[in-house]
Amino acid sequence: MATTTPLLDPAVLRLLRPSLPTLAVAAAGTTLSGLFGLAAMWQIVRMIDTPGPAPVGWASGASLCGALLAAGASWLAHAVEGRFEARVRREVAGRLLRLPTARLAAYPTDHSRRLVSEDVAALHHMIAHLPAEAATLVAVPVCSVILMLTLAGPASLLALIPGGACRGGLPHVDPGALGETRCRTGPGDGRDHDCGR
Repeated sequence: MATTTPLLDPAVLRLLRPSLPTLAVAAAGTTLSGLFGLAAMWQIVRMIDTPGPAPVGWASGASLCGALLAAGASWLAHAVEGRFEARVRREVAGRLLRLPTARLAAYPTDHSRRLVSEDVAALHHMIAHLPAEAATLVAVPVCSVILMLTLAGPASLLALIPGGACRGGLPHVDPGALGETRCRTGPGDGRDHDCGR
């Protein structure tokens, strides 16, 4: 029978539960920040078609809103993570105090110090950064693809194919050589070859 391991230990989840609503707000703020960045980029693209002060104002406003949301969400996530770390340290210290002296003496002092400080600090990235980054990793690309499909149709998805994958390893034909087909074996090669003739 296969055993499943939960993502978080139930004891850690119990300590994290009071922080979950605030972490959700921080993740939403980071996601909105990414979407405002996407809106600013769209306004910059619109400036190519219709130059004028209106797209510049919208792009600047969207960039400013995105920056403020990112800063606020980061501050909120780090504040919540600091409170969570304090709860975990209190819990670990309380458990260490309840251990019998003989049992506590069996552990090296460096191990106890590492448990209370470094091991708890190792949770920083999982609590303060992972939820917001995961939400942004999903939301911004999905909204970008939806915007591309809405504006240019399914053919716009071809823009997602990296250009390097299309050309990798194929010879580059020199468009300046009209009479004979000359090519280079790769970009930056600098040597002309006969391309298989």
